[in-house]
Amino acid sequence: LTTGPSLSGAMGFDSVDGRLIFYGGGEVHALAGASWTELATGQTDMRGHQAIENLATGRVEFICGEDGDNFFPELRTWDGTQLVVGPASPAPRHDCAAAWDPLERHVVTHGGLFTPGIGLPNPDTSNTVLVLDEGADDWALIPNAISTPGHRNPSTEVFYDHVRERTVIHKVFGGNFLSFDTLLWDGRQSVTLPGQIEVEPFFDGARSVAVSPDFAVLDDGAG
Repeated sequence: LTTGPSLSGAMGFDSVDGRLIFYGGGEVHALAGASWTELATGQTDMRGHQAIENLATGRVEFICGEDGDNFFPELRTWDGTQLVVGPASPAPRHDCAAAWDPLERHVVTHGGLFTPGIGLPNPDTSNTVLVLDEGADDWALIPNAISTPGHRNPSTEVFYDHVRERTVIHKVFGGNFLSFDTLLWDGRQSVTLPGQIEVEPFFDGARSVAVSPDFAVLDDGAG
């Protein structure tokens, strides 16, 4: 592969054009085959954003960004030639977790951090979910949607499970121990699957590192 963009950003697969789309540092790049191509410059320079592969449109969307001073709560969609700015989230944050749910036909976002450059947890994100229905002009904020509320760690992920046909929220909690809950999203609320992983972080002289003796796999049909 040729050298790609050396920037902080997010990347997803555009199935319409059959290439990876990278957005970061105010630039958009594409990887098709073995070569990177610069597609656009002079875009909003943000970080901490999340890429979403919209299976309905085949396009890549980006949400939850900031530049250290400002939030960029709008959904940005790469339409093949440019980033199209869409509806703004009613609860701006960065480093959220997000995915496209093809069953419910909406974008699902959860958690995130709200203080630019600092990263303090936002209490309003601990048990809420934001959804943007296909074709909608406004986001819907669903309170008390998470059955195990707690601040979102940047390692939390949201993804769609094609076997269960449900969006899965793998939620990480901080503290003296790191705890991991797995939740199934049914469109309006979550259900926690049994079994919680807990690992103890240790300090290596420069940072806290979570150590776990186990590698967890969510088997087909588990829960």
